Amino acid sequence: MKLPALIPVLLTRAGVPLVASWLAACDPVGSPERPGPEFGRVANVTTQDLGTLGGSFSQAVAVNASGVVAGFSTVTAGSAGCGGGAPVCHAFVWTRGTLRDLGTLGGSFSQAIAINDAGQVAGNSTTRTGHSCPHGGVVDLGCHAFLWDGRTMRDLGTLGGDFSEATALTPTGRVAGFSITGSGALHGFFWDGAMHDLGTLGGPTSIAYAVDAAGRVTGASTTPSGPFCGVPVAGCHAFSWNRGTMRDLGTLGGAHSTALAINPAGLITGTSTLASGVAHGFLWDGAMHDLGTLGGDFSEGTAINSQGQVAGFSNTTLGVIGNPHAFLWDRGTLRDLGTLGGVDSYATAIGERGQVIGSSAAASATCTGRGPCHAFLWTAGVMHDLGTLGGSFSSALAQNQRGQVAGWSETGDLSGAVHATLWTVNP
Repeated sequence: MKLPALIPVLLTRAGVPLVASWLAACDPVGSPERPGPEFGRVANVTTQDLGTLGGSFSQAVAVNASGVVAGFSTVTAGSAGCGGGAPVCHAFVWTRGTLRDLGTLGGSFSQAIAINDAGQVAGNSTTRTGHSCPHGGVVDLGCHAFLWDGRTMRDLGTLGGDFSEATALTPTGRVAGFSITGSGALHGFFWDGAMHDLGTLGGPTSIAYAVDAAGRVTGASTTPSGPFCGVPVAGCHAFSWNRGTMRDLGTLGGAHSTALAINPAGLITGTSTLASGVAHGFLWDGAMHDLGTLGGDFSEGTAINSQGQVAGFSNTTLGVIGNPHAFLWDRGTLRDLGTLGGVDSYATAIGERGQVIGSSAAASATCTGRGPCHAFLWTAGVMHDLGTLGGSFSSALAQNQRGQVAGWSETGDLSGAVHATLWTVNP
């Protein structure tokens, strides 16, 4: 069974894979800072091809504090990708040069989505052949969330139906995600040894996207006025769930909001429509604050660190859907991180020192079209090009505090191979 896509993101990011203590009060949003021309290759970076489990495709999605990487890969020679149909792809962990196949829950497909510092991996796997796990809100029955503890892949079960998907993992091995219920509805869940139904804000649907170490879950849910959390749908609101209670975080004046990330203090970021219908990134700290834009009519907060700094991306020109730039929001000021010389850039994660990673077009290209789009690391006011494994495209998806960045890159092989990649930025 396939259901409509349910991810409540208001801008399609085609071509980009999809991921000090806080101030007592949130400062007003300041004027956007425009970037200088500073960008270039990192002087001392090591780029490592993590290989595949077979075939020509692999992707790293997470890296923990010890440098252990999680991802997924084709396992059959000749296989070129893990998307669509029922491909033979397995989740992996990479440790000190070795890829370990995590197997599946009985089918032919599994994928990792997160790893914690204990080495536990959360992800999704088919339980029988003939199915896949199309990550991102599309339901394929027979796909279940899993937790791998270093030896065994555990099926986390469902809320009564035959589908569940993990989206986030805590440091102690608790998992958030969404699942089909016995009545056929799609609800967010929190798993701590048992699967708990998060419920909804009055409508039929909820989806959990992030969880903090304390077990506070955030995501999006329909209210009585909305059937789905779609693109865009009125009546879908961001929520925070804690110990059995779901709280409606409201909106910035419009009809839609969704929460995408939460930090250890319970601060939340995401995107919301205004009364005018345009969508802006927000920070929620008990109230929802508008992060503003870089001059356009769209922005989205995608990641938040323990300092309350938010990374995301924003359009830079009114009325233009494309050409966004990555941003860093810090204490009321929205800073344009610029690009690597091309048209657009996208932030995917932020570190504890405010370092931001993501993807940016180089030269005069765009990440959504043909031409070079490279993984970047932005730190201390400079956007650094992390380069590729030889091809034109690469993307940074996760980082740790040791200067290691995980993602994927084209290898430059004529077959169009894409491999999981680990960049290490040395001091």
